[in-house]
Amino acid sequence: MAGDGDNLAFVARLTEIMNRQHLAEIEVDLERGKHDRLRVRLSRSHTNAADPRTRLGIETTSHLRNELMEPAETHNRSGDESAGTVRSEMVGTAYLKANPKAQTPFVKIGQAVEEGDPILIIEAMKTMNQILSPHSGIVVKILVEDGDPVQFGTALMVIH
Repeated sequence: MAGDGDNLAFVARLTEIMNRQHLAEIEVDLERGKHDRLRVRLSRSHTNAADPRTRLGIETTSHLRNELMEPAETHNRSGDESAGTVRSEMVGTAYLKANPKAQTPFVKIGQAVEEGDPILIIEAMKTMNQILSPHSGIVVKILVEDGDPVQFGTALMVIH
């Protein structure tokens, strides 16, 4: 399926994702057959596994696995190329509000955010994953609409 170099790149990319999302556990399951299937589960430690906000699950095919193995610099698919661009680290659906009935989004353009503040949710495999601001700053662009599908590396917003 992949050579040692590919496997190292894959592990390095997963490690990068784990560090940014403050995750501590990884489970990898590879099923070989007509269609190779790779299942990866990343999670935070010392949390309630039943709480969907504390868990990140990714099930992917070989095609998506190849996207994970690309160097991070190649994930510049859309949006601002600046250092303040927040990118998706998973495939799913982006939501700007805490729930469909909420009147206000997590953040608005011009709003100040602190590192660790929730800025949106990405639903992946029926799990709601709260995306936290990677740094403090001002939201200058929101590059997705509520309900937009996102891929690995999709630019979500710009925070300076």
